[in-house]
Amino acid sequence: MFTDERALLVASVEQALVVLIDSCTRAVVRVDPDDPVAQFLSLGDTYLDWACRYPAQFRLLQDCDLTNARHEPILRRYTDSIADLTLRMLARARDTGRLHPREDIAMLALSARCYVVGLRGWFWTAA
Repeated sequence: MFTDERALLVASVEQALVVLIDSCTRAVVRVDPDDPVAQFLSLGDTYLDWACRYPAQFRLLQDCDLTNARHEPILRRYTDSIADLTLRMLARARDTGRLHPREDIAMLALSARCYVVGLRGWFWTAA
């Protein structure tokens, strides 16, 4: 069914990402649409919950050369979708006055991602 081990790992990560996208969508729509900060926080909580539920796939996605998620188009599509959603939420928060007008949205999103990846890594070492 799979051409090699790498194809199996990519398929595993892809299926977990489908769950992540669905979970993120559900989490964001449960929050007030006029509160992009609350939506952003909900998105972060959902991502962290997903990482805890799918630790192997999370690890493959974050730091595995075998799956090379950043260069695998089928995986990159999902990760880019989440990154775009994050950037749009933060830009809306800035545009509605909930963040400083000169806030570096890209850096804020990157910092949030580093926090989630680092926090999840801490759970692995603490367990």
